[in-house]
Amino acid sequence: MARTRTQSKSTPETKAPAKPRTAAKAKADTKADTKAKTNGNGAATTAKPRRTSKPKAAPIGHEQIAAKAYEIWESKGRPLGTDEQNWQEAEAALAPR
Repeated sequence: MARTRTQSKSTPETKAPAKPRTAAKAKADTKADTKAKTNGNGAATTAKPRRTSKPKAAPIGHEQIAAKAYEIWESKGRPLGTDEQNWQEAEAALAPR
């Protein structure tokens, strides 16, 4: 059987009718929309992205610590046996605060 012009391949789905909005609900929605777009004084605002945490600094590299430890060692007069102490001081000096 051939299809006629009024017949379609599939029947359209029907949507349930929307619930009627009350006047109070419509007014509340309008106020919420206005608050979101203004700063409370009625002046328009632009949304700015919020930074949730500080940007992380790049990790301190081995070469940086070694150079700082060498500076510390030289400033102390090149004493023997202070390499670990100098390294720890260099790490503390270069650590982000």
